[in-house]
Amino acid sequence: WWATDKFWAWEGVGSCVGTCTHVWNYEHALSRLFPELERNIREKTDFGTSFQEDGGIQARNGWGGILIDGHAGAILKAYREHMLSKNGLFLSRNWNKIKKATEFIIKEDGNADGLIEKEQANTYDIAFYGANTYVGGLYLASLKAASKMALLMKDTAFSLYCDSIFSNGAQNSVTRLWNGEYFIQDVDLAKHPLFQYGTGCLSDQVFGQTWAHLNNLGYIYPQQNVKTALQSVWKYNWAPDVAVQNKIHKPERVYADAGEAGLFIATWPKSKHMGEAGVR
Repeated sequence: WWATDKFWAWEGVGSCVGTCTHVWNYEHALSRLFPELERNIREKTDFGTSFQEDGGIQARNGWGGILIDGHAGAILKAYREHMLSKNGLFLSRNWNKIKKATEFIIKEDGNADGLIEKEQANTYDIAFYGANTYVGGLYLASLKAASKMALLMKDTAFSLYCDSIFSNGAQNSVTRLWNGEYFIQDVDLAKHPLFQYGTGCLSDQVFGQTWAHLNNLGYIYPQQNVKTALQSVWKYNWAPDVAVQNKIHKPERVYADAGEAGLFIATWPKSKHMGEAGVR
């Protein structure tokens, strides 16, 4: 906690400049234990040094580009910080920037159908293209959060606007991305052949639903689809021993050794592995 009253932290243990929007999407303990520090990050970093004139939020304390999952997370965190506050002062101080950040991500959608299909730089240090529920779910959850905040700020028109886009996205996501067991990515692999998951089962496919639940926003996709998707992640992505997969697909970083259990980011149970032709 700097002498300037700014709270700052590494992304990991002494690794990667923080306080980053995207990786810290997965961390909630600080907000519960020291909510004043999280409010500090929102006001002095996300809506301070990282906030851009067009409403975009840089990933790393004023630089690092706009990672769209982290940007959506900043909106969700703002609502969380409001709910953990004793009054409405935090929200009223920051609402104009929260609204502008929401307008930024709506522009990334483009046609208000609730799906983001353009380049989506994200926490995997790659960019997804086309509609998907990893970025898409965070987007929809952030719309619900923005709608709630808009109502509190008596901005009824903006609340209804967010609700309308959310409804479109919830319906379009199921129509376009649900394969009966889990949500896939609708991507043109001829244009974007690298670093996409396509018809794979992504472990983070309903991460936005996690945020929605933690912020008391309800379901962003139909409840049964969410439960079935989670069952599929357990069925296809959890391995009691990672040895076989790690031998075939050598990991860039080792998080689990042979004999140890682990969760794979993505698997392709119904199609060829995206990295190697012919491998299932």
